Amino acid sequence: DQWGEPEFRGRPVYVAAIDLS
Repeated sequence: DQWGEPEFRGRPVYVAAIDLS
């Protein structure tokens, strides 16, 4: 998990959406 957020693990789509915002 390159974002270092444990709560985001297994939820790459959600993380990607934030990164692309």
